[in-house]
Amino acid sequence: QSCVLLWFPYLDDDQVAGLYQRLRLLQLDDVLVAEFGVQETESLETSGLIFLRPPEGTEVQLRELLRSLEFRISQGCEKP
Repeated sequence: QSCVLLWFPYLDDDQVAGLYQRLRLLQLDDVLVAEFGVQETESLETSGLIFLRPPEGTEVQLRELLRSLEFRISQGCEKP
């Protein structure tokens, strides 16, 4: 089986709720959704990933990655 990965922009709550409702209507068995956002930015603040049939261990790896990313962003970026 193949794994399918979809990226989506989180434009607003209604848009994402509609996306999730359509996913539920598909009645897929193995779906993993991750959202990540950054506050106080001039560009897209939040986006998400939808994994269809993710490989074993993806959820754990994704949690670790997002925690690390959150930590690095919270430390701030050094400007050149």
